[in-house]
Amino acid sequence: MPLTFHFVFYLALAVLSIFTLVGLLSGLDAVSIGERLRGQVPERLAGGVLAEFGALFFLHSAGQIFVVIFNQAAPSAPELGKLMADLLTCPVWVLGGVLLWCRQAFGYVSGAGLLFQVSMLFIGLLAFFYLAALPERSTLRFGRFYGDFGHGAGLFHPLWAVCAWHINARIGTLKNVASGLIN
Repeated sequence: MPLTFHFVFYLALAVLSIFTLVGLLSGLDAVSIGERLRGQVPERLAGGVLAEFGALFFLHSAGQIFVVIFNQAAPSAPELGKLMADLLTCPVWVLGGVLLWCRQAFGYVSGAGLLFQVSMLFIGLLAFFYLAALPERSTLRFGRFYGDFGHGAGLFHPLWAVCAWHINARIGTLKNVASGLIN
């Protein structure tokens, strides 16, 4: 890969994103967040979904990479990009899912964000594969389109369960504040 302006720009963007993410996560009090959420969110469901999807997608992507290596058949550029992204992000899903399953503090911190990322991944893939098919004038595979849509919609359930707790906690806090002001 030649060292082009775009490559350097994207590399700098990735490095800055990692530093920003580490800075944001290190500023959170994971222990107090974990204590507050423990028993209030479906840890086993959300952690299991994250770990299962992470492991399955990692194995799927690794298998397809091995097929490419041994058969010398190169996939399309968008497909190769998706495979490499899966190989980089799926271990984080597994780690976050296992931490949430074990009710560790950092699992609570990362759980909702990772569930959101996983569910949005499928929705983003719909647009990605549709737009990638346009310049090549290839046809969109509707089986894959509806499969990705179903995965994305199905992953909203554990995400919604985590978000519903946050909404109920905020409404309860507002009711307590309002009753204190009235009395």
